[in-house]
Amino acid sequence: NPCEGTYKFLNESDRSRQINSNKCDATDLDGKWGWFRVSGEAGNALASSLPPSGTCNAGPRAYLVDDHPSYAVGELTLTLCVATGNNDCSSTKSLAVMNCGEFYLYDLFMIRGCSSRGWRYCTNGIADDKCPWDKCPNGKLCVLKDNGKQSECVDAPLSGPQTPTMPPSEDPCSPNPCWNGGTCNNNSNPYTCS
Repeated sequence: NPCEGTYKFLNESDRSRQINSNKCDATDLDGKWGWFRVSGEAGNALASSLPPSGTCNAGPRAYLVDDHPSYAVGELTLTLCVATGNNDCSSTKSLAVMNCGEFYLYDLFMIRGCSSRGWRYCTNGIADDKCPWDKCPNGKLCVLKDNGKQSECVDAPLSGPQTPTMPPSEDPCSPNPCWNGGTCNNNSNPYTCS
């Protein structure tokens, strides 16, 4: 399961929709193709709308035209457009995208070689803080929605396409997961709030 940590990161700030330069993923990611997570200054997702010409640190810009999958769906194949100059979508490709709950994964591949104008996968530049570990109460899971613009708390599945991972902790009450000043009792599995 790629969600369990067998992925790489796209985290360069110059990859977002706000940056103008000329790089090429065929060179930058050569030999590294596979599952990637967008994080850090790059944002929390691939761009899901047309990036303006000259942004993403490249001439041709790759972005998704379909909405990201919900957590319940897991993995979907979405349409990826490559915009060149003033052409919003000069070519389309299929791209596997997985919602792992707190983040999305993308099965990235080389779209084409580098020429006089490089190309890049564009990211949204939205802060990668939509799902802090302590956001959801009482065992619920924080999941991204709306192409990474929002998050929500859902019941954690007993099984499914993804296995959410939590940071290691010997005491489920540290830090206190209870809301509104509630007291955490760790005498049950996993804990109760009162």
